[in-house]
Parts: sequence; structure tokens; C-alpha cells
Amino acid sequence: MDRNPVWMKFMGRLPVRKASAFLYFTQDGRVQRLLHQFKYEGRKDVGIFLSGLFAEDLLAHHWLQTIDIIMPLPIHAKKQRMRGYNQATVIAYALSRASGLPVVDKTALIKVSQTASQTRKSRLERLQNVQNAFHLRDGKAMKGKHILIVDDVLTTGATLEACALEVLGAQPSGISLATLAVASDI
Repeated sequence: MDRNPVWMKFMGRLPVRKASAFLYFTQDGRVQRLLHQFKYEGRKDVGIFLSGLFAEDLLAHHWLQTIDIIMPLPIHAKKQRMRGYNQATVIAYALSRASGLPVVDKTALIKVSQTASQTRKSRLERLQNVQNAFHLRDGKAMKGKHILIVDDVLTTGATLEACALEVLGAQPSGISLATLAVASDI
């Protein structure tokens, strides 16, 4: 078991095997500025660079050894059209390139409701906001596999939790979580 502060965020809420974040995200800090560029300013190159460093770190610590499939946290199609890409997909493919692990088909799990921004919501509001937001369309490739769900930033964990709960419907052998950054308040 991987009992770090990120893993402990989900303890008792999700059967998570491992959880990791590469950087600490603090308000008005350098990591916040970098991730803001990546997520909102079209700086995909920033995400690719940080994800490559994250992949090197995970590989150096043999963290990906038991993972079978990488899954980016899906975003709603409208939001993806607006941004031009899903930042979690950028991270997933960087991890895939470094490790050789496959990325799950992007149609297997979709975000069916366009939820309001989570940035100014409390934990309870975030949980309510993402309840039933994800839909597992085809989990065949995930059955019996150890799935790594990736996202950019972990704050309360509500979105990752909602996604993981839906992925559990595919009967994976395990779920692990990895984010580029974790909010430093946990």
C-alpha cells in the first residue's frame, strides 16, 4: 500500500491501491502559474514537459510496475472543444510514452454532464456537482486490470472519486490515482 497524503485522501472512500502527486500546488505559487498556463492558456508544451518529468520519477521508483492501463480523467466534450485538449489526456500519453503502458480508449468512460467549475466550491458542493457526471460505456478492456486514473490537480478529490466509482463498474483488479499536483492544504 502507498500510504502518502494523497492516498490517505481517499482512505475509506475508495479502494485505491496507490496514489501519487508530483508537485505541491499552492495559491499564487509557481506550480499554480504553470498549471494555469497548461490548462487555460493553451500551453500544452508545459503539460508535456511536467508530465515527462513525472513519468521519469514514477519509473525511477518502480511505481508503474503493477499498472496495466492508464486512463485520463475525462472532461465534457464542450469543455474539450473550448480548451482544444483534455489536460489529463496529455498527462496520460506522456506516462504512456515513457512506460509503454496503453491508454484506455477515450470512449470507454465519458463525462456526460457539463459540471460547473469546482474551483470555488466546498468539498460537499464538489461531490454534489460531480455526482453522476461520468458514464462507463465500455469497460471490457478494464476488467481484471489495474487502472491508473490521471488528472492535473487534486484538491478535495471529489472528481477523481466520482470517476473512480464509475470505473469500478468495469470490475478492474485495482485502481490507482496520479496527478501532476496536489493542493498543499491536504
